[in-house]
Amino acid sequence: MSPIDFGGAGGGGGLSEAEVEAIIAGEGLATGWNLASGRYYGLQANSVSTGTQSNGVTLTAPAWFPRSVTIDRIGAEVTTTGEAGSLVRLGAYLPNATTGLPDALLADFGTIDGTSVTFNPITVSQVIPAGIVWFSATFQAATTTRPTMRVISVMGFPQIGGTSSSAQTTAINFSYNGAVTTSGALPSSFTVGSNNNTMPRIQWRIA
Repeated sequence: MSPIDFGGAGGGGGLSEAEVEAIIAGEGLATGWNLASGRYYGLQANSVSTGTQSNGVTLTAPAWFPRSVTIDRIGAEVTTTGEAGSLVRLGAYLPNATTGLPDALLADFGTIDGTSVTFNPITVSQVIPAGIVWFSATFQAATTTRPTMRVISVMGFPQIGGTSSSAQTTAINFSYNGAVTTSGALPSSFTVGSNNNTMPRIQWRIA
């Protein structure tokens, strides 16, 4: 018998030992938390819209993983074409152990085409650890016309480490600006800037 018993052993509607052990292991009970192979998941959105960002600006927002997984696709949707050669670079950062904010680079997944009006997946093979991971999007090579993206305008995730009391209590300020990277690879660590209230809706597939 597990040391946790939510219903007793008499079959009175409590959780089974296997279910309790699944919770302890961080696997969850609902299908969404099981992170099924071949299924897409993404940044939690209570509301979606479209939007863009300045060239070189990195936006990042958090996702929570109940267990470690490997992803084989990651992407985002372009809704209106940017200028020729425009790109959106996707990445992921691990949280700082003290602040919980984005810190060390976990992965630079490469770029999607800012002129391709569709959901643009990148083929990857990346282990994502259990816990909070900050996913990032950086607009690059778009000095005149940035692509418009499908974005989260209200995120269903708690505010983490707001830079001021007003930001902390403003539910829509869920993402952070990072250092400007107008071309090339993402920096090895994230420089946390101001709060923001928009984020490209990044989605990934479980291998």
